[in-house]
Amino acid sequence: MVRHRRLILWLLTSLVSVTACQADQPEPLVSPLDSPITAPSAADVASLIPTGSVPVDEPFVFDFDGDHVAEIAVAFTASGEQPGGGVVVGRVSGSGYSPMWQAQLPPDVKVTEFKARNMLADSTFVLLAFGQIPGTAKHPLYVYKWGQDGFYQLRPKGGKLDGQESFMSDYWPATLGDVDDDSVMEIVPTYDFDPQAEYLEPLVYQWDGIQFSYTDFYIIAPRFKPGK
Repeated sequence: MVRHRRLILWLLTSLVSVTACQADQPEPLVSPLDSPITAPSAADVASLIPTGSVPVDEPFVFDFDGDHVAEIAVAFTASGEQPGGGVVVGRVSGSGYSPMWQAQLPPDVKVTEFKARNMLADSTFVLLAFGQIPGTAKHPLYVYKWGQDGFYQLRPKGGKLDGQESFMSDYWPATLGDVDDDSVMEIVPTYDFDPQAEYLEPLVYQWDGIQFSYTDFYIIAPRFKPGK
């Protein structure tokens, strides 16, 4: 059992085995636990999050709209063990910030991590809100990208997650990695394709210039579920 758990953890944090047609090894994954930016003080974001909520991870400061004035992005979740939370981006207002965009996650989701990543290798920085549905093995990932008129949500296209609001991953949070070694990161959730089966299936969603679409990349590695 312990060996199997170590194998699946190794898979989701390194993901170095890809399709048989790829001879070169890809770059190692970037862990969603790393934070690339020094955060402002907690007082800077206090006015952006709802009463009764707490910030998740460090805020991220970046000029999203290209007006040469940096905005601040932060995720929040309900205090304690209750679900609920979202993401808010604020712009400078006086000595603090005022909301310019926000997204509320479904009420049954507990936000667990918040990161910003240059996933598309174009310095736009995608916002990533990782969550968990309490009492289940479900770990949704919500992805937001800046467009001409503000942030919009990126949803999985094709494959077994087609039509879902998030990149839902079973048992483990979705992993981010450059599977095909093109400097653009993919999103890799795990899918419990048969509740009675012993294995999980990693699904690879690749940026196609517009959205993250399902690919037929096959991750060759053991896929044991926790507890097996």
